[in-house]
Amino acid sequence: MSDRAGVLDLLERVWGGPQDSRELAWWFDDAPAGPGLLTTETADGRVVGLASMSFLRVRAARGETTAAMPLQVATDPDHRGRGIFARLERANEDTAAAQGHPLGLTFPNDASRPIFLERLGWREHWRGRIWVRPPSAGPRRAAVELAEIPAEVDALAPQAHGQVVDAAFLRWRYLRSPRRYRVLAASEGGRLRGLLAVRPARGRVAVVCHALGEVGGLLRAAATLRPTIALVPRAQRRSFALAGFVPTPKVVRVLGKELLPEGDLGGRWEFQLGDFDVF
Repeated sequence: MSDRAGVLDLLERVWGGPQDSRELAWWFDDAPAGPGLLTTETADGRVVGLASMSFLRVRAARGETTAAMPLQVATDPDHRGRGIFARLERANEDTAAAQGHPLGLTFPNDASRPIFLERLGWREHWRGRIWVRPPSAGPRRAAVELAEIPAEVDALAPQAHGQVVDAAFLRWRYLRSPRRYRVLAASEGGRLRGLLAVRPARGRVAVVCHALGEVGGLLRAAATLRPTIALVPRAQRRSFALAGFVPTPKVVRVLGKELLPEGDLGGRWEFQLGDFDVF
């Protein structure tokens, strides 16, 4: 059982600003695949280390299953170099395996990546290149903004291995979030043809979080005076290029680990920025 107040206090000390308790509850308590893990270490009555996991529904080589995704990691500056993160992460992996989650996937930062690779037995699983669109001063095209996610969106789900992006996930991820997102839809003849989930502002950029189906017009409708970044699905590269996006040298690296013997990370995987908590 984690100390939520202590976790928020630690995150504020490490990241340098107030943390939103609503966001913590949304991500770790309410996710469609079940409650996540917030595992802590304390010293002198204060939380000094955190390793967390969220559970995802994923499509993998052996069909739909679940994966554990290590997310927020923090160690008090006065307690670094003592192996706290590795210790907490191993505990989380053991718990996840005991709960029946066969796979691990993570999008680590520069500090945690070497620990995952060199001490915890993870391996590089996937690389994706960030695309960017420069700020656009042109008028935005009109687009339908959704206040509810229709069930028919399930038919737009990508076929590559990766997170199951269906109506239940999209409602939680974008419509119930304390963050500000826009979910835009394109229809033809009363039929849903495309969906675009966008975070209009994260720092100095806008973010295309998930793009499903036919999104060319939606990308133009979501033009902004901020640069816009995305991980572009293979099938949509032409649409993104026509909407002004270009690939950059910046690469996102996803690590993977098989937590149980039945876990199988084989096959072609694909991720978008909305698969990760920081976006």
